[in-house]
Amino acid sequence: MSIINKTFDWFEVNHNLAYSFIRIFLGAALFIRGWFLFSDPAALTELARADQQYWYFSYITISHLLGGLCLAIGLLTRFAALLQIPVLIGAVLVVHLEQG
Repeated sequence: MSIINKTFDWFEVNHNLAYSFIRIFLGAALFIRGWFLFSDPAALTELARADQQYWYFSYITISHLLGGLCLAIGLLTRFAALLQIPVLIGAVLVVHLEQG
């Protein structure tokens, strides 16, 4: 129990560093996801179950690549996060609403 308390105390003192770790992790994960989508575009069309919206699929790939890279290195982080909002809204409305 003492290790958990020490960890929470460390995060309280170093919360900026903790937020930086989270930002770097999310940026790297988005960049890797964008790279996978870029290398295999058929996976994205299969995931969305639609072939007609190529512009949106291209936006998803580019926003994951550019936004993830910017988040990982800490450059224009608010703009990079703003690029991800339409992708997240599209994921909720297109993919997850069909599942209920």
